[in-house]
Amino acid sequence: MKNTNCWMVFTILPLLMLVINFSSAQEYNYGEVLQKSLFFYEAQQSGKLPAWNRVSWRGDANVNDGQIEGIDVSGGWHDAGDHIKFGLPMAFSVTALNWGFLEYQQAYVQSNQDEIFKNNIRWVTDYFIKCHIGPTEFVAQVSDKSTDHSLWAAAELTELYTARKSYSVTAANPGTDVVCETAAALASASIIFKDSDPAYSAELIDHAVSLYNFGDQYRGFYTGAVPADCCYPSGNYFDELVWGALWLYKATGDIQYLQKAEAEYDNMINNPAGRPVDYLWSLVWEDKSYGSFVLLSMLTDNQKYKDDAERHLNFWTDEITYSPGGQAWLFQWGSLRHSANAALTAFIYADNVATPNKAKYINFGERQINYILGDNPDNRSYVIGFGNNPPKNPHHRSAHGSWEGTDRGLPIPAAHTLYGALVGGPGAADDQHTDVTTDFQENEVAVDYNACFQGAIARMQQVYGGTPLANFPVDEVPGRDEIFSSTKLNSLNATSATISMDVSNYSAWPARTLTGPSVRYYMDISESVAAGYSINDYDISLSFGEGGATFAGPIVVDAAANTYYVEVTWASDVIIAPAGYNNNAKEAQIQIRVNTGVPFDLGNDWSGSDLTSTAQVIANIPIYEGGVLVGGQEPGPAGPSYTITASAQTGGTISPNGVVTVAEGGSRTFIITANNGFEIDNVTVNGDTVGAVASYTFTNVQSNGTIVASFAEVIVPTYTITATAGIGGSISPVGSVIVSEGNDQVFTISPDPGFVIDDVLVNDISVGNVATYTFANVISDQTISASFIAGNQRPVARASATPVSGAAPLTVDFDGSGSTDPEGDVLTYSWDFGDGAVASGVTVTHIYALAGSYTVILTVTDVSGGVGSDTIAISVTGDGGPCAFDTPRPTPLPTGHTSFDHIFVIGTGGPDLSNVSNFTINWDLENNGLWQFSMNTNNGIPSWWNDLRANMTYQFSSPQPDLSFVNTGFQGMDGDYYVTWDNGNFVMVSKTVDFTIYCSTSATPPDCSVSNARKLADGSSVVSGIQGLSVYPNPFNESIQIALPDRHVESITVFDAMGKEMLRLNHEEISDRQVIELSPKFKKGLYMLHIEGADWLEVLKVLKN
Repeated sequence: MKNTNCWMVFTILPLLMLVINFSSAQEYNYGEVLQKSLFFYEAQQSGKLPAWNRVSWRGDANVNDGQIEGIDVSGGWHDAGDHIKFGLPMAFSVTALNWGFLEYQQAYVQSNQDEIFKNNIRWVTDYFIKCHIGPTEFVAQVSDKSTDHSLWAAAELTELYTARKSYSVTAANPGTDVVCETAAALASASIIFKDSDPAYSAELIDHAVSLYNFGDQYRGFYTGAVPADCCYPSGNYFDELVWGALWLYKATGDIQYLQKAEAEYDNMINNPAGRPVDYLWSLVWEDKSYGSFVLLSMLTDNQKYKDDAERHLNFWTDEITYSPGGQAWLFQWGSLRHSANAALTAFIYADNVATPNKAKYINFGERQINYILGDNPDNRSYVIGFGNNPPKNPHHRSAHGSWEGTDRGLPIPAAHTLYGALVGGPGAADDQHTDVTTDFQENEVAVDYNACFQGAIARMQQVYGGTPLANFPVDEVPGRDEIFSSTKLNSLNATSATISMDVSNYSAWPARTLTGPSVRYYMDISESVAAGYSINDYDISLSFGEGGATFAGPIVVDAAANTYYVEVTWASDVIIAPAGYNNNAKEAQIQIRVNTGVPFDLGNDWSGSDLTSTAQVIANIPIYEGGVLVGGQEPGPAGPSYTITASAQTGGTISPNGVVTVAEGGSRTFIITANNGFEIDNVTVNGDTVGAVASYTFTNVQSNGTIVASFAEVIVPTYTITATAGIGGSISPVGSVIVSEGNDQVFTISPDPGFVIDDVLVNDISVGNVATYTFANVISDQTISASFIAGNQRPVARASATPVSGAAPLTVDFDGSGSTDPEGDVLTYSWDFGDGAVASGVTVTHIYALAGSYTVILTVTDVSGGVGSDTIAISVTGDGGPCAFDTPRPTPLPTGHTSFDHIFVIGTGGPDLSNVSNFTINWDLENNGLWQFSMNTNNGIPSWWNDLRANMTYQFSSPQPDLSFVNTGFQGMDGDYYVTWDNGNFVMVSKTVDFTIYCSTSATPPDCSVSNARKLADGSSVVSGIQGLSVYPNPFNESIQIALPDRHVESITVFDAMGKEMLRLNHEEISDRQVIELSPKFKKGLYMLHIEGADWLEVLKVLKN
């Protein structure tokens, strides 16, 4: 009995500790989070929305998907903040959601979310059934990155402006990853619907089995099978083979699927010792191995699978990088997604598998989920619409609700609350987050981001409780005028007025088109009638109608009341939509003229009483579509009206200003503008602060009101630069110099007669004996001091070299004749070539036999012993045989996003890349972004998918672009390379060994002897590989002549050896036999000619004597 009591104590104590440790978890309403996460998925719906969709600001979208191919693949989910439908992450999201539901179904029942969950899952599984066109055909993707990402607009508008193609995998072009993941999604869903709809459950099983067999029999990656831009390349499909088989086993009970999963397991981990090649990731769309570790542990109780699962979970609990606030941080893209995914796998494993680490895993999962909900140093939620200070500006086109066509513009914050969406989170392990729409890394949302997160939330609700909101969701009320006329007076005098009406569509509740609209201007001519005139004394016309508008009127409204209107109408094929400035408005200008002496006043016009020279929304200008009023308001029986008094304090303006009359129920927008040197400080409406807003709209006016704008002077910080000079000279300006932040300040140092500048110290660091010094972009206090000495002034060394780069053996001519001495002394010249060799003389020649980077030092000495020096960088590449591809290129690496299936290693001493099945580069020069640089292998060595960015340094945005590899895992590939493009193929030329890596879309190796790498000719001309193109003479003295090919030439550009553009000729300046004069502007040396066509570029080297 004593032993038993003692044993009970040791089992109870950890449980008590567990309760104490986890008590803080109950501070969040997990039921509300679960409820709102499902709302997010409804915001992602594509197609004709179901009646149960609760997102008031969404409408039908992309209902014709598949129409181009003659099929119907409408439905499903848009992937993220875009409107592409990617089958792989969508299917993973369904599987992950289903797993969380099956493990923690009680939470959905307790929160009354179970039927809502089933509705959302069925929405996507119905879509997958549509995509399963035949036994060996499945639509894997609808639309593509380059097409979809060219438009920043709501989902409802994408079909109007983009062609949405559908892309299928087939037996000839298979996609094991996507079809087997879809099999897992359908199989897991069949379990959920087995009791409530057994017929549908059976249908799901049939499709799941067929898809799995398709993926197993015809193996390949879907990204290589479909001709579309893809953001979701998979590095391994064995994980989907295992994962899909496990879910088929769970759904059918057929032991062959469990056996299949176990048979493919070693292929998935690819290690004879049984240790996973990579357990350092999370369960995501690209890698299901971690989920398979857990499922197999649950289904078999095999220690092998438990070891793998716990190795993975122990990495997350014990080895992962933690932020100071406690986030388990893995990767900058969707960092919280990874944290939540690891939390779910930790929860499910701990709740189902006997392990001594149960408490550790649960504690880890709860800590990560609570971090997301607000238990972090910023005390902020990362779930939109939940908790304290959640994100308001996701990178999401529909939620943004923009009319400008860009994520960089208004509105700020986003027009809609994308309830329940988990944002990407901190981009580093620093607990910091940037809530701006443009940040597609930290503020991205996606269907896969919420998938495992929702399952983890369900567990938290099941353990700690929480209730959904009773009144959720409340339909959004439009936060701005949607369809309106932005109107202003272009001109006004005693006898005429020109009125500009921009018929605008800023709709977002939901976004919609305005087709063939018309706009009316209502007028009252009582002042003219009272003086004995009539409408016949008015000449009203359309002076401008953008897009082919027509004009009608004046048309009588009420003859007794002297009221009329004129109407401008656009054709039925004219569409106005909130999709950028070229699409969101059409302008019409009407001109009203009367004869001299006819009384004329716009002040009593229904539509004109509030017009000014500043464009503003005029509610009394109605807009129609198909004869139905859709914006503005028509005149009606006189009713109550109210006044809004607008005023602006010193420093800015408000428009309109003063007392403005608004009809009962009407609206009025006020624009606040700060003067130069001021910023908006605050706006108060009826005494209440609304913040430093640039505009404010009174809507549904029911009483008098006030609006007051105040402004604050922009204070620019200043800093002090303290300047001093020693005996023997001066510095100007001197003393304490005040400099505004961000400005530059120049100081001039002047020696007295008989003295020279000895040294100049900037913040106590020597910058040499310079005569001027510039502090650029001053952002702190600084010091500068000058010292002088009597006697000799140091000489100034100036060195030049031709060429400064090339293949070994490289002959370089050095010239020091540009060196000078202030006193005119004779100089001696010493050269250190950086390879152990030295020489003396004004001009010298040196041959570099070996590849490498060399720093050459020229030292000049005057007769008094004064010394000056200068350096030159010389870059010598391996010969590379005939395959140097004109590297180093003189210009930055142009933008390119391409996948290559053929990798050639040309030359000797290069790596063996025969196992590389694909290389992909995604380089964006404009944004200096290398978004992908990866290699796939066919044997998993060193990994199936290798993200090389983690093992490289690079500079692609400067002349002579290059990279360096370290620890890539590919034998012989580490080292330094120049990079370039060759006719659309990507080239890496080793700097130190005679080989080139050539990544090509063609199965034919490049023939370098023809045109790819033309060396400098030692005869009379350079002959190109392009038929008919040559340059002569070469070397040249004063001019070169170019024989152009029989094809269109866009431009000819001349660069010096450092990549500086020296001359550019455009098409209209180029003759059939172009002579280019290069003297005296061009000094002796090497130059590059870039001769460019519409789809080709030829680079030739020439030498000036």
